[in-house]
Amino acid sequence: MEDGSGPGEGSPRGASDEALLSGLFSLAPALKVDYALSLTRGAELLMRRRDSPPGSPATRLLLSDCIGCYAFQSKGQPPPAAYFTVFCYPRKKSWWDAGEPRRRLARTFRVLASQEAEENRAVAETWARTIRELSAPLIPKLEAPPGRRGHPPRLSQEQDRAPILIETLWTG
Repeated sequence: MEDGSGPGEGSPRGASDEALLSGLFSLAPALKVDYALSLTRGAELLMRRRDSPPGSPATRLLLSDCIGCYAFQSKGQPPPAAYFTVFCYPRKKSWWDAGEPRRRLARTFRVLASQEAEENRAVAETWARTIRELSAPLIPKLEAPPGRRGHPPRLSQEQDRAPILIETLWTG
């Protein structure tokens, strides 16, 4: 997570700061502090404490550092809350280490927007799905040629070559 500390951190920077989702959630397990969350088109999760003064910088979590997010329902508790958890490995910036080590970071947010459990679950699943979509790397899909379904595609150089067997002598 990066604390916004540069100029203009609290102000919009253009189309990449356009909020796709926003809401007010409690940070679990304490549930004592509410956070205003915004998910931007620029693949950032902005977190700001509800009781923070206006104009204070938001904490930014880059979704390129996220490896997953899932939603779940609370079991047997009186409020019909749902939750979503974000798992990330953000770069930790330190002045003494040139390499930027990563450390696991998990944040769980409670959704209690309604008294209906299904509505809360739908909100949590929407957040989890959108975070997964924005954080997933774009991996090109390989198409197998017709007749070779279920087999990896061969390189053009390999198609015309016979396999080479190399024998080695082992004395044990």
